[in-house]
Amino acid sequence: MGDPNENARVLDSSEDEHNYEIGTDYEFSLGAGRLKFMGLHRFESSPTVDRTTTTFVNGLVEGTAFTRQADEAESIIRAELSFPALNSQWRWSLEATDNYLDLDSQLDRLDAQGVFIPVDLPDAEARVEETRTESTLNVSKRLNEQLTFQATVGAEYSKIKQTGSSNVTRDFVRPKGFLALNYRPTNDLFLSAKLERAVGQLRFFDFIASLDVNQERENVTNVNLVPPQSWDLTLEAQQSLGKSGNLTLSLFYEDVEDIVDRIPIKGGGQAPGNIDKASTYGGFFDATFLSDEFLWKGGRADISLGYINSKVKDPILGNTRKISDEFYKSYELRLRQDFNNTPWAIGAVVDYEEEAPSVRIDEVSFNNRSRGTLYFYVEHKDVMGLTVKAFAWNLLGAENRFRRTVYSDRLANEVLFSEHRSRNFGYSYTLVIEGAF
Repeated sequence: MGDPNENARVLDSSEDEHNYEIGTDYEFSLGAGRLKFMGLHRFESSPTVDRTTTTFVNGLVEGTAFTRQADEAESIIRAELSFPALNSQWRWSLEATDNYLDLDSQLDRLDAQGVFIPVDLPDAEARVEETRTESTLNVSKRLNEQLTFQATVGAEYSKIKQTGSSNVTRDFVRPKGFLALNYRPTNDLFLSAKLERAVGQLRFFDFIASLDVNQERENVTNVNLVPPQSWDLTLEAQQSLGKSGNLTLSLFYEDVEDIVDRIPIKGGGQAPGNIDKASTYGGFFDATFLSDEFLWKGGRADISLGYINSKVKDPILGNTRKISDEFYKSYELRLRQDFNNTPWAIGAVVDYEEEAPSVRIDEVSFNNRSRGTLYFYVEHKDVMGLTVKAFAWNLLGAENRFRRTVYSDRLANEVLFSEHRSRNFGYSYTLVIEGAF
């Protein structure tokens, strides 16, 4: 029971999702080359209900419920023709995609009798659909025994239509492609460099008004979203340690146009929208070490480190900050011991991941775990031909921590309230049985 001298707030969220995916491909010889056809169709239906009720010490009860039926579908047809010519290997591709998102939403509030009553909700029904076609030509050529060159040139055409309270159709033509060099100076060392003109994809939910009853946040409709584009430079080095493992270091820089972040919307409110310029840079380091050659048999350690920094101009303050909700840093350590001449193995994993603060027009928030999560498992690789794994999760007792500051005017730094909370999500145990038939 809660303290009768304190307000009590209850959040109830539910989702009853079902989905399916069908795919096929067929490949055959055509002249000196190979022609491959691929097809994919997927559908997802996601009815969700988010409901909050707050009981105050004076007996007053307030409540809000947001119900949404979301139906998504994607259909893809792709053809690839691979053929040799001019001492090079070529691949031409043509792809057509049709996507849509249908949303039907409802907002209810508790009345004085304690009954949820529907209230007006802008853009309660809306649909976003996209038809996209792209064609690319790729060439790969070995310049000598150590150096390989690759290049792709192509373009993407997309038409986006939004219906509901708005009826807007827009189309875009975007060039895309890359240049890459792969260099292997020795059998153990591989180096690569890649410069790419990339085109991002939009999240259809960002177009349409939404409501977060838990955090009391609202996004209005934004019909002016455009796909982001970027120039991406990637450098990578892979060092083989032979039977002792391998090392990989990847560094990158991205110069982005029309990055999607939170912006004020003309006419009032806020929503995901485009900011003219942004940049991201960082790197990832991965290492695998095997114990067989210098310690004991069957041991393995995998280490992964990641760091990304980003810069974008805040649309309210005008200062430079990180891109909202962008991946920031992570680490992961995996340990595994296979016991020779037995089907048994044990392992443990500890990991941590952090994102940049979420920045809205009137709010700055940060959500992360208090410390890394740790899980342990025991594996038997032959139980009647099946692999059985038993897991114990969250052995460090990590907590979800959330803090935010809400402003009446972030430009004037006028704070309405601040919130800090920590939630322990406890321990869990799972049993996994897998195998091929």
